Amino acid sequence: MGTLALDTCVISAFSSAGHFGVLGRILARHRCVVVEEVRAELRAGAASGLSCLNEALEAPWLEPVRLRSIAELRRFAFFIERLGTGGRDIGEAATMAWAQSNGGAVVTDDQVAFTLCQKEGIVCIRTLRLLATGVSENIVSVHQAGSILEEMVAQGARLRFKTATEFVDWYLVSGRVL
Repeated sequence: MGTLALDTCVISAFSSAGHFGVLGRILARHRCVVVEEVRAELRAGAASGLSCLNEALEAPWLEPVRLRSIAELRRFAFFIERLGTGGRDIGEAATMAWAQSNGGAVVTDDQVAFTLCQKEGIVCIRTLRLLATGVSENIVSVHQAGSILEEMVAQGARLRFKTATEFVDWYLVSGRVL
């Protein structure tokens, strides 16, 4: 898979649970980018007391990128219109615009963004798939991945599964990797 454009929610979920390093190891073979709008959301989160987000802002493996071309800006306007006008949607819209314009995939857990990615033909990867990849590549065990998931949920992540048991059962039946 090509370049991965990460959204705030996935970075925040791993960071808040104390597992940002695991995310970095899972994605180590990929070019990973973060649009400026997501970096602004991370800075705002760090300033409001989530100091764990500073690690993401300083991570050398997360390449900062900006929307620059007319095509990227048009796609950004298109996605903003469809996602809504709330400030929370700016990061998702910019991430989707950059990924679509540059042949990348979006990494997000936002359900509305995920659905729109599917509709627009953009590859979209979610946290469960990242954790499954970590297990398949022997970065974490299936039980460690389940524990990480529970820690993310405890910190407020909105994921399909809430318990390690649900994740382990899903992985053993249909675990998918990048």
